[in-house]
Amino acid sequence: MQVLEREQVQQLQQGKGLPDFRSGDILEVTTVVPEADRKQYTYKGVCIARANKGPRSWFKVYNVFPDVGGFVQHFPLYMPDIVGIKVVGRLPRTKRSKLYHLLQDEGPKHIYQANIAAPK
Repeated sequence: MQVLEREQVQQLQQGKGLPDFRSGDILEVTTVVPEADRKQYTYKGVCIARANKGPRSWFKVYNVFPDVGGFVQHFPLYMPDIVGIKVVGRLPRTKRSKLYHLLQDEGPKHIYQANIAAPK
């Protein structure tokens, strides 16, 4: 079973070209929303968690919106609606694999979505 999962992950990685990232990286995730006439949306935030579980791998992106507050988005890594993942930066001094402690602080230092241009 593990061999089949490993082959499937290799096949999925060849088609996507996903970058290497870990928790603490600031990501721009571009997704296609089928319900909105296949429009592309870019979601930017800090990766607070990542789980490598073969084809069931996932990651969570956290961002603070000025009007709404903190927001966590869960993405399956090999979801067909993900167009691309881009590593923009890195949080300094992150030593943990899960950064859920950032959810308690919704200050302005965690606002990453400001000034995002529409994808072309």
